[in-house]
Amino acid sequence: MSLNKRIINTGGAGGTEIFFLAVAGGGGGGDYSVSDGASGGGGAGGYLSSWAGAGSEKSGQNTTPLDPITASSGTVLSITIGAGGGVNTNGNNTTISASGLDTIEAIGGGKGANEFVGIAGNGGSGGGAQYYSYGTRGFGTAGQGYNGGYYQASGPNATGGGGAGGEGGASNNGIAFTGYGGVGLSSTISGSAVFRAGGGGGAVSYYNADGAVPGGNGGGGNSANASSYYGNYLNATAGTPNTGGGGGGSNKYSVYRAGAAGGSGVVILRLLTANYTGTYTGSPSITTSGDYTILTFNSSGTYTS
Repeated sequence: MSLNKRIINTGGAGGTEIFFLAVAGGGGGGDYSVSDGASGGGGAGGYLSSWAGAGSEKSGQNTTPLDPITASSGTVLSITIGAGGGVNTNGNNTTISASGLDTIEAIGGGKGANEFVGIAGNGGSGGGAQYYSYGTRGFGTAGQGYNGGYYQASGPNATGGGGAGGEGGASNNGIAFTGYGGVGLSSTISGSAVFRAGGGGGAVSYYNADGAVPGGNGGGGNSANASSYYGNYLNATAGTPNTGGGGGGSNKYSVYRAGAAGGSGVVILRLLTANYTGTYTGSPSITTSGDYTILTFNSSGTYTS
């Protein structure tokens, strides 16, 4: 069974308490499909955390962190890191699983919508809408992330930004540059504060292509810019690897500038050094912070308690 609200502990009294952060791969930004126009930003990967930090941190839409894992001796935690989605593609799920433990599953971010004909993807956080015909945005997963932005007014015709771990993607309201990617969430689980799960920026439409629209703090990619107004032509930027950030949306005016892929996900485990076994597979980075050992998995692997 897959849960995104609560972890069922295993091992009972005397088990090792393991705090975790799991972020899925971000969704890719929308790409050009039919004519001049602009596409929505990709949604961030789902965000699940059991680390409270100083007490103000949370897990996705949840106001408080989830329960940590309590693992008995010899429990093998299998970790799968979700890849970021390509252009027009949802991100992939990140999971932590073990015998006797309900699977922790962060859902991949939703793709941004293609201009004119595209529909944004649902996911951990939803992808942003395209500008044409009040395009359809994507919806986030309860407890993990927020909805993408939508096009709601004529005028500068910014598309919707990708949703994020910490807030929804911005929606166009008749003012240029309002398709910002949503801001992600900050966690100190690694020993210092880091933002992850930012949404991708949604591009401004072809006849108001004034520049690239920023992605959200937390690895969200910027949109493309296909206007000569500022004297530059920019492809969208991808979500930052191992943040679950969404990719930026595409644009076309006098030239075509492509959308971009989402960033890959990450899993971070934190436990008291006194309980750390040193038994793992893969290539996690291993650091310490005070009394804790921290394993950061940027690719798939295992940890045995």
